Amino acid sequence: MVCIGSDSEGGLCPQAHYCPAGSAVPVPCPAGTYTNLTGQIKCSLCHAGYYCPESTSNYNLYPCPAGFYCPDGTKHANQFPCPRGYYNPELMTHSLDSCLPCPPGHYCEKEHLSAVSGKCKAGWFCVSAAWNPQPFDLDNYTNANCLCPASSTGGRCQEGFYCPSGTSEPLSCPPGAFCNATGLALPSGPCSPGYYCTREASFSRPTDGITGNICPPGTYCDEGSSAPQPCPAGTFSSSSGLMSQEECQACRAGHYCATTGLQAPTAPCRQGYWCLPGQTDDLALQCLVGHYCPPGSPVPILCPSGTYQDKQKQANCTICEAGFYCNENFGAANMSAMQPCPKGHYCPEGTGYAEQFPCPVGTYNPRELMDSQRDCLLCLPGHYCPHVGLEEPTGLCLAGFWCKEGSHSHSPMGGPTGAVCPVGHYCPKGTASPVPCPVGTWSNSTGLRISEDCQSCPGGFYCASTGLNAPSGLCSDGFYCTEKAESPTPTDGITGHVCPEGHYCPPGATRPVPCHSGTFVTVPQASQCWACTAGWYCADGGRLLCPAGFYCPEGTGYDIRPCPAGTYSPDSGLISLSECRACDGGHYCSLQNSSSVTGQCSEGYYCAHGNISPQPHTQNTGVGGLCPVGHFCPQGTAQPQPCPEGTFSNKTKLVKVEECLSCPAGHYCDISGLTSPSGECWEGFYCKQGAVLPNSPVTDHRGGPCPTGYFCWKGSGAPQACPEGSISSREGQNSCSLCPQGYTYFYSAYST
Repeated sequence: MVCIGSDSEGGLCPQAHYCPAGSAVPVPCPAGTYTNLTGQIKCSLCHAGYYCPESTSNYNLYPCPAGFYCPDGTKHANQFPCPRGYYNPELMTHSLDSCLPCPPGHYCEKEHLSAVSGKCKAGWFCVSAAWNPQPFDLDNYTNANCLCPASSTGGRCQEGFYCPSGTSEPLSCPPGAFCNATGLALPSGPCSPGYYCTREASFSRPTDGITGNICPPGTYCDEGSSAPQPCPAGTFSSSSGLMSQEECQACRAGHYCATTGLQAPTAPCRQGYWCLPGQTDDLALQCLVGHYCPPGSPVPILCPSGTYQDKQKQANCTICEAGFYCNENFGAANMSAMQPCPKGHYCPEGTGYAEQFPCPVGTYNPRELMDSQRDCLLCLPGHYCPHVGLEEPTGLCLAGFWCKEGSHSHSPMGGPTGAVCPVGHYCPKGTASPVPCPVGTWSNSTGLRISEDCQSCPGGFYCASTGLNAPSGLCSDGFYCTEKAESPTPTDGITGHVCPEGHYCPPGATRPVPCHSGTFVTVPQASQCWACTAGWYCADGGRLLCPAGFYCPEGTGYDIRPCPAGTYSPDSGLISLSECRACDGGHYCSLQNSSSVTGQCSEGYYCAHGNISPQPHTQNTGVGGLCPVGHFCPQGTAQPQPCPEGTFSNKTKLVKVEECLSCPAGHYCDISGLTSPSGECWEGFYCKQGAVLPNSPVTDHRGGPCPTGYFCWKGSGAPQACPEGSISSREGQNSCSLCPQGYTYFYSAYST
């Protein structure tokens, strides 16, 4: 009951409240309690599976939410959340046991989860109740029933294992693969070729023998092998680490490999048989006819030259008989039978091929089936056998050589079988003995082939016998020998003759020698000529008078001496240079051997004597040159002509007197040949153009004394009239005087 006061009435305590004794007002049920009855003095605990906020009358209105649990007396919905690592998908659960541990392979990262957060991250594993996708609280993992510590929720995937997303425990690395790091989501890759990986391998090339190993001899391991594979029959391997079946070595030729997994061939092939590479049976292949097969034969061996075999399955061959040969190069068919020894050869027992024993050089053999070198015949005289194995001589000895019996060269250079044809002889083709050169010829050379190769006895010599290797001697003096002379004094006119006039023939003359230039002779059979007379010249054995324009000292021939330029001679028979005349003055002589002057000296030049040019210069021969200043030179001048008095010239090469310059007014030119005026006209005188004197006492066309009424300064070219108010009363005045007092001036014109 509730008692409000004395003036008011109380009442029954309402639902969701309680009223202890003496209550003035109803007290709301505190959170975690409720009452659905009236008149209660206390509230009841909220039922498990529900929560009751303050003033709750019906707890069914407040079921415990998923992700939480609500024991008796729960005050609000979030009061008891499921811890991290757990979740609760159910409503109205009432204890912590209602929270489920996060299932293996998943994680629950926070409190009050109604579902798992997700899968464990790849490379990690989650055992149970994991709250992190990458749990790290497991120190060591062996299996899910043995965790260290026991409260561990998972960890990072170990080496030798891999963990895909959502892994509850590490997966062993599968056979044929390796896992070489922690935290792998997938195996690292296949086991390396040459190795095998059983399981939980942490290396691509394991060698521990537990997780794998290198592939042993006799086996091979492809990439990703989980176990070694044996090399097949017909192969073997002595090496470890083979990476494919192709690396298994084919059984060696001459051996066989009968089983799989061999580290070496089973055994060598049996004698009389042969084994190819990869053979699995030692009796599969029989040795062939013409061959032999010792133990371990890789192929049938062709019987070597000099042997043969006519049966199968044989370990050796039979020696070839004398007079025959057995040649392996002809193949198995021929190695099963013997061949007859050919011509040009001989075949002792065991001969391997037809040309093995040829008859030596210098011999030949025209018959078959011979078995000894004694059966070879010496080459015929005059012939040669240059090669081994000849059936007959090759041919005749070359011209220029001679060949004895047994010669091996067509051109032997000496020795018992022949030689080059000797000096003084010739050797036609096929010669067995040299032939001497005939009379009138000789030879100092070897190798002559025909008589025409013998040299005719040379000019100036004679050859009196056969087979000479040098001429017999020189032709006699006074005679000449042309060619093939047989005597030192020939007179036949063919091989030589007596020396004629105008010629001379010293000992050894090949022809009459014309007297040299500057000599002559007038008799036959002369051995020398005479010197030419002075004033004459001698050529071709004759003597001629020295012509005009030349001079001829004693012994002159074709070298007749010309009078040099600058001289001439109109006379013949001169004997010395001094007799040549110097060129006349005013003329020039430009050519050698002149019999007269060439012409006159050019105008503007002078030629004194001995000149070679019409315009002589100082470097030319003779005396002359340019016409000098102050002179003139017309054509043919021997000496320069001076410009006359009253004239001068400052130029060269004047050609006539009119080119001399008149002496200018105010000056005088008192001598000839002047290059400039002599000086100025004197005071009191005037000098007109062409004046000769500076003070001419008489007046003429060239000047004179200054007239009265005029004055003449020094260098005057004309008188100057006295100015107004002055006077000159006498000739020859250089100034005027003032007019006397009481007189006046009047002008009187001066006339020239």
